[in-house]
Amino acid sequence: MVVERIKEKLSQKSKKQLVLIAMGFGLLVGLILGYIGVAYLLSNAWDLPFVSFAKPKYGIEMSMADLNSKVKTYLDKNFLQAYSATAEITNSTKLSGITVMKIAIMQNGTKVSDGEVYVTNDGELLLVGAAYNMSVSLPTQTPQQTKPAQTQVPKTDKPNVKLFIMSYCPYGQQAETAMWPVLDLLGDKINFELHYVIYPAQYYSGQEDAYCINKTYCSMHGVAEVHEDIRQMCIMKSYNYSVWSDYIKTVSTSCNYQNVDSCWENVAKSKGIDTEAVKKCFDENAMKYAEEEYQLNQQYGVQGSPTLFINDVEYSGGRTPEAYKTTICSAFKQEPSSCSNQLSSTSGTVSGSCG
Repeated sequence: MVVERIKEKLSQKSKKQLVLIAMGFGLLVGLILGYIGVAYLLSNAWDLPFVSFAKPKYGIEMSMADLNSKVKTYLDKNFLQAYSATAEITNSTKLSGITVMKIAIMQNGTKVSDGEVYVTNDGELLLVGAAYNMSVSLPTQTPQQTKPAQTQVPKTDKPNVKLFIMSYCPYGQQAETAMWPVLDLLGDKINFELHYVIYPAQYYSGQEDAYCINKTYCSMHGVAEVHEDIRQMCIMKSYNYSVWSDYIKTVSTSCNYQNVDSCWENVAKSKGIDTEAVKKCFDENAMKYAEEEYQLNQQYGVQGSPTLFINDVEYSGGRTPEAYKTTICSAFKQEPSSCSNQLSSTSGTVSGSCG
């Protein structure tokens, strides 16, 4: 009898131990599964490396050498070849999922611009302002220099002509040079407006001090180019065409985007321009003018320099005085007799890079 009771107690004790062991094991498994579940969610939300399988792999990661080669080839072929320029990758930093590449744009052995591009580590997607699939080639683009103007524009009594440039974009300066003889010929028979290409700060994330005024409005060749754009707007608002055009012609060749913030004053004084008034205008209106230009860029869908609109239709012909004149004159309801004058069909040579 005593033996039976002892066996019964031992049996009950064993059952309790088994239950406790089972409960402990269940809690342990629950904690492990819970940890894995939380790690999975956090890794996907915050890109934290808790578990290696938290994020799916969309492609096979390329070696840095192969990635550099593919990006260079793609940039050269689709963006730079038409301008006799090449990309030089000066630095590459591989991060989680993407690689950041510092790029120098070279032309005739000289660096004319630089910046950053972003590429997925599998070598599929490239981000250069917009995302490009590097498995697909872009249509070949050739700068239009001497091609006859083909753009059809609506006719008005007094055509409106808007030219968007960067003050130190070589192609923008080429367009200005081609436009001056047209403006001299047609004068106030047309409404001519010179405007500037302004980019938002997100294009230069991390480099705003170098490219943007007040870290807000930017230009490809640096913040000094934005400063000069605004100074030119101030001068155009205060002086007639003969003065401001003469200033722009000279400051474009006598100064460059690296020294223009100091160089412009002597040029302005030589043209009889009140430099103190220009500085005052700049201090009072810089952000307002930059904002107005940026909004106009957005309204017309301006992406690069130069971009020309005639009666609000984008021009796609050659950058020569005769090509510009022909298309502008076609926009008159009744052409003035001066339209019969023949201008040069030769465009100026350029070197450099623009958007």
